[in-house]
Amino acid sequence: VDFGADITDSDKEEEEEEAEDGKENDRDSVGDNFFGMGKELDNLIMENTELLATKNALNIVKDDLIAKVDELSSEQEILREEIASLQAVKNKLQQRLALMEEELKRIKEENEKKEKEQTEKGEEEDDVPMAQRKRFTRVEMARVLMERNQYKERLMELQEAVRWTEMIRASREHPGELQTKKKSSVWNL
Repeated sequence: VDFGADITDSDKEEEEEEAEDGKENDRDSVGDNFFGMGKELDNLIMENTELLATKNALNIVKDDLIAKVDELSSEQEILREEIASLQAVKNKLQQRLALMEEELKRIKEENEKKEKEQTEKGEEEDDVPMAQRKRFTRVEMARVLMERNQYKERLMELQEAVRWTEMIRASREHPGELQTKKKSSVWNL
């Protein structure tokens, strides 16, 4: 149906051609968008895979670090206990050292006191003659014992001599009595 030449008809055809061209362009852009999205999707999948690998590696490192922290925590606890025991030993040793120092001080004082007393006694002994001293050295004691033994020996010799002289005198004064004694005596001198 042709109602005459219409100015709008040519415009319609142009519009239809443009609409068809637009549809083709839309199809091309949809295809381009589809292929671009596929590429983007591939990139996202690859990035996701890399992130998962990184996550797994970080989980392994995290687990290792947790194990190391546990190990170090237990080692720290052991060392704290050891420190506590060593401090207890140190305190005991310090107390013992203090006691020993007190004892050493007391012994030094006693020693100084004894030395002072001995020095005073030594000065007193210098004033006292040798015969009145109460203490002897070994040499002096040996000399005194030797003299005593010599005096005993001399005494015994003198007693023997006195007996002989009495026997001789008795034999001269009473010759008969001595003979009877001699016969009964086992030892005849």
